Amino acid sequence: MLVPQLTHVPVAVRNAMRDGPRDSATHLRHAAAVPALGEIEIGGKASRESAGESLTVMAWNVERLRHVDAIAEIIAGQAPHVVLLSEVDKGMARSGNGHLLSRLADRLGHSYAYGVEFLELGTGNETEQA
Repeated sequence: MLVPQLTHVPVAVRNAMRDGPRDSATHLRHAAAVPALGEIEIGGKASRESAGESLTVMAWNVERLRHVDAIAEIIAGQAPHVVLLSEVDKGMARSGNGHLLSRLADRLGHSYAYGVEFLELGTGNETEQA
């Protein structure tokens, strides 16, 4: 389902998931109860630009998107029509608790589609919290 913002999972629900049983049936039950796992967040500025007869696609593992400005500069320099980013954090301590993809899209004047593949239940280790 396309949404303007992924459905928030309350801390109490995350804690119950983290502290509860760790078997397949419980995992499947929790996964089915998290709407965000079936949602795609759409945001940014829609572009009506046509790619013409060719399409340039850039794929990049941005490792949590911690360096938004540097990454934006490289993407802008390549001017791809479509950018596929992996390992993009949203609301994580290790990346400043922000919505970094939204910030990147705003910087570039792009739209974005964002989905999650898993739900982080903790705040990470000391390195990830720094």
